[in-house]
Amino acid sequence: MTVKSPKLLKLISSMEKAGDTQTQRKRILFFPLPLQGHINPMLQLANILHSKGFSITVIHTTFNSPDASHFPHFTFHSISEGLSAAEASTKDVIALLSLLNVKCVAPFQECLARILSDDSEEPVACLISDAVLHFTSAVAKSFQLPRLVLRTGGVSSFLAFAAFPVLQQKGYLLDQDSRLEELVPELPPLRVKDLPLIKTNNPETLYQLVEGMVKETKASSGLIWNSFEELEKPALATLMQDFPIRIFPVGPFHKYFPACSSSLIPHDQTCISWYVTHVWAVGLQLENGLERAQIKRDIKRVMVEKEGKEMKERAEHLKEKVNKCLQQGGSSNKSLESLLLAGMWQRIEV
Repeated sequence: MTVKSPKLLKLISSMEKAGDTQTQRKRILFFPLPLQGHINPMLQLANILHSKGFSITVIHTTFNSPDASHFPHFTFHSISEGLSAAEASTKDVIALLSLLNVKCVAPFQECLARILSDDSEEPVACLISDAVLHFTSAVAKSFQLPRLVLRTGGVSSFLAFAAFPVLQQKGYLLDQDSRLEELVPELPPLRVKDLPLIKTNNPETLYQLVEGMVKETKASSGLIWNSFEELEKPALATLMQDFPIRIFPVGPFHKYFPACSSSLIPHDQTCISWYVTHVWAVGLQLENGLERAQIKRDIKRVMVEKEGKEMKERAEHLKEKVNKCLQQGGSSNKSLESLLLAGMWQRIEV
């Protein structure tokens, strides 16, 4: 049973008194980035908001499209991004993301126009797009449609992306091999080897993509995180200082419902090994290849020695925090209610 706060109950009650509940229902548009580690969290968030009474419309590319049969309670609209076979099969992820931010503009705009002009559907409250799809900012603004962004990775990795200009200026992004263990003072507790770099044939394209993502995130009506306050408290505090927008850490999404999947490729778990080893201290990082003797020693450390016992205790403590954050009065529960109250039941000023 879902327990709603007195504030939220009062708001819903006042809406119901204003007229028939069906006429008050709002629709939220979602536009996920067509990569596995991005589609699943977006659809999980859509499920969460659907459970709160919203109608859900998902706009998606034909490239790596989600399986609509898994979500019969959603409406799906497909747009053709026009990728060639070579472009769609590229191993250069940054080149692909850059292309999507160019080729999706016109078809996304046309799709949005059709949806917003359809009087037979519920009124649209807002658009929630992946932060990487920064072109959606200008399109949403042209329709005076509030846009929130979802960032599917960790808060700390996003701060690292936001710090790219400084990191580039200080040489952390170019000559890494000789500085791998060096601490990055601007981003504690990261070391140089922990910085979220993605291999690409054109580094300048990566910098431009990150610049667009950060700039248009700051211009959005709010930033939603698949994380929770207790997990990344220092990073969230820094984020709130640097980003003058509302922040909603409402995760972990997968804990709200049984697992749902729109599997395409293995989940992206880059930049998490330093959360596990250096921040949460609940695991070991295997480095320098899979050397048999080293693996044997690390297994012994985890399974037999005191260090392993302490890791298990910290992991159990972290698990307790996850469960508490979703309960009534927990940090994610409060953040979700803030999202509903501040961003969804009434249109947001753009």
